Amino acid sequence: MTLRTERIRTLDQIRAFLEGSEAADFEPADRTSASAFVRRTLVRFEYHGLHRPDKSLVKRYLEQVTGISRVQVTRLVRQHRRTGNIRDHRGKAPANAFPRRYTPQDAALLAEVDETFGQPSGPATR
Repeated sequence: MTLRTERIRTLDQIRAFLEGSEAADFEPADRTSASAFVRRTLVRFEYHGLHRPDKSLVKRYLEQVTGISRVQVTRLVRQHRRTGNIRDHRGKAPANAFPRRYTPQDAALLAEVDETFGQPSGPATR
């Protein structure tokens, strides 16, 4: 399902949309398109220059249209305020990952010990 929202240009139109479609449940095609929609909407309504009640109205609109939770919309808005863009960081290694203690060979040896001795407890394996 495609929802055309380009015609919604004012906060009054958002208010009317939310009042008329409370029961509707929209789902975006994928997460990338939802993030792009959030970014376009924040820019179109100049979100960061709005007053607090209008900001909450735009956030409710984004929740309704994208199906993203309130908390996630807040995170995306914060990311847009800090960087001017919204990027998906999932699937990438963390910036400060913990160092690996065990190698894949160590894990294979532990699995072999478990298989041979019938999965003993941790202290017994040690």
